[in-house]
Amino acid sequence: MPSIVPVKTGEDFQTTRIVLSGNDKPRASATKQCSIQGPVFSLSPDAASTSDRWLITSPSIQGWQKRGGDIDVTAEWNSFTSALLGRKELGCFPKEVSLSSITNAIIEHIPLPANESLLFFYSFNGSSGFADLSPGMQIKIEQISIESRNGKATGGKPISLEAQYEVVPSSASGVSLQPSKASRRPSTRSSGQEESFFNLSSRFQATPLLRLFLETAKDGNTKQPALIGASNMADIESATKLIEQSNTGNCPASLTNVVCTPFAQGTGVSLLFPIWVNGKLSYRPIGTTLEYMIAILQANKKSRAIETISLKRPLATGGYAEVVFPRTMEDAGQILLLSGDRLTWDH
Repeated sequence: MPSIVPVKTGEDFQTTRIVLSGNDKPRASATKQCSIQGPVFSLSPDAASTSDRWLITSPSIQGWQKRGGDIDVTAEWNSFTSALLGRKELGCFPKEVSLSSITNAIIEHIPLPANESLLFFYSFNGSSGFADLSPGMQIKIEQISIESRNGKATGGKPISLEAQYEVVPSSASGVSLQPSKASRRPSTRSSGQEESFFNLSSRFQATPLLRLFLETAKDGNTKQPALIGASNMADIESATKLIEQSNTGNCPASLTNVVCTPFAQGTGVSLLFPIWVNGKLSYRPIGTTLEYMIAILQANKKSRAIETISLKRPLATGGYAEVVFPRTMEDAGQILLLSGDRLTWDH
């Protein structure tokens, strides 16, 4: 729930002004084309003379409480962001402002359901199984293999392979992968497929937008994890549709302008978020809830923790915003932790 005061509040919706960095001016004739009118999210220019001032209309807190159960949040947000991409290509926004910067500005200006935060921030909704990577995250890849020579198994003991990458900024709106010292690479060479996940930093060096597919199971089909990278969101979305249409999740042969690396069956891929807990850094899997962080405490510390817990969330524009919620385990279970969140409690 942002502290920004809306410029207009209705019964179930509110309108808020956002200002993007940049000073490009769109063509006056493109003003109507730049508007997005949706049943849940809408966007319109605040003034025809500038491309960095916009009005975003979204459900208010009351609107989410009344209508949240009837809204397909994933479908509506995906439709809205697809429309944003189209308006970006039309030149509606300042050239130097990336699509991710635009969506981040919108996210920080509107109320959001706590249990849908991963969708808004990282395009992750669980069933889709993919998440957009952002600085601070970690990717952990694990595989057990049998020692081999010249591509043939030797019958030796199993070898544990573990590659770990830090997601770091590569530009104003992009990321890259940096090998972590925690990687465990055996001295004995394994197969090329097994070795490939130790070279992801160089393979994706020229693709500042990265999306990780985690293993998912649906309708009896198990889709293997994969990593894709591209230079723009249009290519990312196009590749995502092809992978989603596949029964296996493998990289389609028809991909263009996209780097794609599949992970072999039996390879475990985890996406970890940095969380600060009472001043100490901890990495937790995507989907970790505030309730879980309290549940793993010793029994004599849980009650005091839920009574005094504080959660602060980093803002893309700098600083932190406090997350306000009822101090109950049930409500804590609705709060999904995000990368960079800071938790404190009396202990």
